Amino acid sequence: NPGDAIYAGLADVHVAEERRSAVFDALLQVAWSGDAAHNHERLTHLLQSHASDAATGPLLANAAQVDVLCEGDDLPAIINRISMLQTDDAWLQAAQKTLVAGAPGSARLAFELQRRSAGQDLASVYRLEYITALHCAAHGDFAEGIRAL
Repeated sequence: NPGDAIYAGLADVHVAEERRSAVFDALLQVAWSGDAAHNHERLTHLLQSHASDAATGPLLANAAQVDVLCEGDDLPAIINRISMLQTDDAWLQAAQKTLVAGAPGSARLAFELQRRSAGQDLASVYRLEYITALHCAAHGDFAEGIRAL
């Protein structure tokens, strides 16, 4: 949701759906220039003037607990902590079910990708994931996993 996108650094502001047309109209009225920094400043000001509060999403609401569950570099221990978690939270329950239903190799791969991409910029993360996806698709395990599922 918008609150989680902002929390995760994937968005800067939340603009409610009912403000979309007003934002588009305002964008058409801006005197854009050839100066990227100036345009960025104008866009930021415009969006902030139309921004509204974003509701707290499940990622932010559960961030402290997720941090505790996923602490360390021992994936089997992390999986055990997640599996043993007793919670009424539907989002955490869905995460538990997804982990149990998934392929162990995929969990190891995702864990390693997250470990290696920590601190990298978004372009570097996408590049790493793209190269990994190409390698995965080149081997039979990927196709067999899809077929089996």
